[in-house]
Amino acid sequence: MCGIAGVVGAPADSGRHACETMLDAMVHRGPDQDGLWQSNSEKPVTLGHRRLSIIDVSEAGRQPMIDATTGVVLSYNGECYNFLELRSKLQGKGRRFASTSDTEVLLAAYLEWGESTFSMLRGMFALAIWDPRDQHLLLVRDRLGIKPLYYSSDSEGLYFASELRALLSSGCVERKLDPRAVHSYLWHGFVPGPRSLVSGVRLLDAGNLMRIDQIGREVSTTRYWDLPRFRRAGDHSTNAESAHDVLQTAVTQHLHSDVPLGVFLSGGIDSSVVASMASKASDAPVTTFNVRFEESRYDESEYARAVAKALNTDHKEVTLSETMFDSQLDDALESIDQPTFDAINTYFVSRAVREAGLTVALAGTGGDELFGGYSSFADIPRARLPARLLGSLPKRARDLLAQAAARMLMGQAGEIPPQTRWGKLADVLETR
Repeated sequence: MCGIAGVVGAPADSGRHACETMLDAMVHRGPDQDGLWQSNSEKPVTLGHRRLSIIDVSEAGRQPMIDATTGVVLSYNGECYNFLELRSKLQGKGRRFASTSDTEVLLAAYLEWGESTFSMLRGMFALAIWDPRDQHLLLVRDRLGIKPLYYSSDSEGLYFASELRALLSSGCVERKLDPRAVHSYLWHGFVPGPRSLVSGVRLLDAGNLMRIDQIGREVSTTRYWDLPRFRRAGDHSTNAESAHDVLQTAVTQHLHSDVPLGVFLSGGIDSSVVASMASKASDAPVTTFNVRFEESRYDESEYARAVAKALNTDHKEVTLSETMFDSQLDDALESIDQPTFDAINTYFVSRAVREAGLTVALAGTGGDELFGGYSSFADIPRARLPARLLGSLPKRARDLLAQAAARMLMGQAGEIPPQTRWGKLADVLETR
């Protein structure tokens, strides 16, 4: 998982102390190693790193990583899945490597191609690069925002970290809730960026690059990648085959690791597809994990077992009883940084993976969002025409209609939570 932290613009001693404190708050993200680098100036740049070794577990992968020739420094959390391809291109340009880590490839790529490097990367990452050649720090987040990166600033400088709790631990951020963020969390089940639950702390948007000067002032923030506009092309069969090939390539790339890994398997379509493709790409049986519930109305473990049997995986189940839930709830809550509604389940299955001696797991997260798996995706397009018509009404009238629609639709949905099926419909009716 790894974690990064840093301070720009604060006095040397306070900057180092704040960075060390943030790293201490993220030991769980990187138990294998830690590192800290500070530039030599009155108000220096301080970069820190917590390492969970996945690719090249040797000392050669230690971070922050420094280029001896230029003095460029990189602190990086994540994985670059096309790093072997980039490494080959760089070797063709005369670059030589001292390790097999993706970190060294990223640093060399930046030295070769500059900021255009980030649009070449396939992976999940949050990174900080200090470039003494132009005295700027770059903060960069992956295309889809899989890896988090929070930041805040005060009169002394700018502070950033992989976790909200790390920033709070620094003592440089006021512990004050953002009311609008709390409202978003209760409605959506998560806090949409760039807000965070803490007032004054921002989340760098997905696919964004922020430039910061040597005294901690934000110079610019630009989007280096955006989702391409959809173009309908080809027939269903051709598109399905193309999607299959792209997904198989992605799963195969994700399996590249120098430590043991597994697959989360719920028995649903998304996780089953990932498990199937991982099995196809692996020479040995894949290890799959499932959380089952003692209460039959919530238990879907039979589907996971059926898929595991068909794929011949090394299948492991974690039975989540009421007793286990009660005894481990404090630990589960402690593991959550900025909360989401589904974090508890993820904690229990992740704990099972770790107890089985594995470090990495693949999951089918995002399939419903990408392929329209939620029923509300079909409801909302049907509501667009009436939404446009209602948009011409005065705001007070729209508010009343939205409230009435929400009450009516919640009644139709029965026990289903409103945010699952109908909750967003009131928002649609309220838009112009």
